[in-house]
Amino acid sequence: MKVIKKSNGFEFTNPGILKIPLEDIYRGGNSKSRNPHMQTILRMVGFGDNAGSGFPSILATWKEEGWVKPELIENTALNQVTLYLKMIPKHGEQSAKKTAEKLAESAEKSAEMQETLLSERQKQILACMELEVLYRRYIRME
Repeated sequence: MKVIKKSNGFEFTNPGILKIPLEDIYRGGNSKSRNPHMQTILRMVGFGDNAGSGFPSILATWKEEGWVKPELIENTALNQVTLYLKMIPKHGEQSAKKTAEKLAESAEKSAEMQETLLSERQKQILACMELEVLYRRYIRME
């Protein structure tokens, strides 16, 4: 998976094509994991399920925030799928400053929730996952 953080959102690219039809992904309720081991790890720490609810949750959050609808693009020629999550107001109803304030507030709440809702073991697992990501980045830089 490749993750690109942009000033106005995120771009997630995965190798391979979709395992279920695009319409089913947008509708939700159906799940076929590309990486069942990662899904199991995330489910163990309380960050996932197997109910096909992830993409509809993303859509609902983006709609609630007033941002443009996320785009899921399957490129069969390149054998990859890209999800574009743009944090851009749909109709210009929010200023960039207001959007940045909401993002900061949301990140703060998320960190507070993690502290209070996670067990010590779950916190240890997340810390290990973060170390693994940092280690992989370090290896790529050499």
